[in-house]
This record gives sequence, structure tokens and C-alpha cells, in this order.
Amino acid sequence: MSDSNAQRRPRVLVTGGTGRVASGIADDLARDFDLLLTDVREPEQAVNHPFQQADLADVDRLTELARGCDAVVHLAIASQRYFMDAPEQAWNDEQMRVNIMGTQHVFEAARLAGVPRMVYMSSLTINLADPRPSWIRITDPPRPRDLYALTKLFGEQLGELYSRKYGMTVICLRLGQPFPLPNWGLEVLKRRSARGLMAGFEDIAQAVRCGLTVPDFRYKVAAICSESDVRYIDLTEAAQIGYHPRQFFTEEGIIPCSAAKASPPGGPTAAASEPTHVR
Repeated sequence: MSDSNAQRRPRVLVTGGTGRVASGIADDLARDFDLLLTDVREPEQAVNHPFQQADLADVDRLTELARGCDAVVHLAIASQRYFMDAPEQAWNDEQMRVNIMGTQHVFEAARLAGVPRMVYMSSLTINLADPRPSWIRITDPPRPRDLYALTKLFGEQLGELYSRKYGMTVICLRLGQPFPLPNWGLEVLKRRSARGLMAGFEDIAQAVRCGLTVPDFRYKVAAICSESDVRYIDLTEAAQIGYHPRQFFTEEGIIPCSAAKASPPGGPTAAASEPTHVR
């Protein structure tokens, strides 16, 4: 291997590049990877990383962007903020268009471009239908909470197909609730069920980095959330890809895990009727 190849940093295409998750982790990931962000809309504010506009409906454009990349991180999802006043079925149709058809386009573009690895951002909503169990495992049968959760389950199964059929490494991260959000204050952390699902951006970046670098899996699904005093998400599979939470959620905010003592695994959850939004 030449010295130039030895020094080359991995190149990673990130879909949903102007979204809140990408915005929260891009600078962290850029310490180790050369990022190319893409999204259907141009950034509303200046971004610190290369950006190219692309619609997930355009496989040729996605393939063009993916060429030469070592991995794709698929974060893009349908954005409800553009459908707040639309009929419910219009929003459902958009989720199907973006989260299902668009996800297939991203996988296919990666395959056509010869990209060997995909990190797919899934969702813990796959297992959050009521009544919510007191201990949630990846190995539990799926119980999707809503249509969004079903579209994320489709993406996981699509990843398994592309891994098995085409030899692509696919790591699926079932993400909890990213925090903080622009319109959320610390009061949400008073709810026990919410604290148990939170994922701080430092931990999300760590999980994506694990997905981009773990060597021993061709296909893997792992739950990703931060630590808290209300632990009811089994992180066994996450530990297998090298993920260990660094952020700990309390009623007052976020502290380092090193400064906190976690509750025993399988600790009590709040009533299932407590509403908790999850990405």
C-alpha cells in the first residue's frame, strides 16, 4: 500500500445531512472521517462540511455521490414539519415515499457505487407499542408503534437482504430519542419513560462511529440510547459493536456516566400511557 493510501481518511456519505441528527454529530465524526452531506433541501445555514443536494427519488444522483465512498450513513427520513397542515394520508404517503422507497434507493445506490458498508439509522419505536414491556430487547418480536416504526423495520430487513445477497456490511442502529431538541426543555426529563429513551448526541456520534468501524459483523441490529436512572433498554448488542454510553440522563439534565451510578438493568418504567416522542 502506498503512503498516500495509508494516510487516506475514510470517505462517508451522510443522507439527511441538514437534519437535526446529522447536525448534532457531523463535527464529531469529522475528526475521523471525510464527510459528504446530502439532503433534498439546501442548508438553511452554512455547514462546516461538503454538501451536495440530492433527492432520494433520484437513484442516479445518489449513485454519483456514493462513488468513491467507503460507507454511507443513512439518516434521512420524511420531515413532518412540511405536512403539519396536510391530511393525514398525505403524511403517510410521504413516509412511504421517503422512508421506504427512498431507503431502497440509498441501498441500491450504495451497491451500484461499490460502497461496502451502510450504517442505517433505525428506531426504538419498532418495539414501543403499548403496553410497553418493562425490559426491551432487540431479540423481542417487533411491535411497531406506528407507521413510522414500520418503515424503519422495513429498512432493517432491506439491510439484511443487501447484506446477505450482495455482501454489504450493514449495521442498523435502533435509536432512542435524540436530545436536546430545539423546542424541548429539561422538563421532559421529569418523565421516567422519557429519561430511559434519551440519546445524547455525543452517544449518537459514538454509535455511528462504531457502526462505521466494527470489523466482526456483516449484519447487526443494536439498540442505542444513553444511560439513565431508568434503564429499560437492553444494550447487549450495542456493546457487541463497541458502544458504551458516556452520557447519563437525570431529572436535572445530562452528566457524564463516570459521575453517575446507573439503575440495575430492567429497572421499573413509567406507565405506558406517558407519551414519549422518538425519532
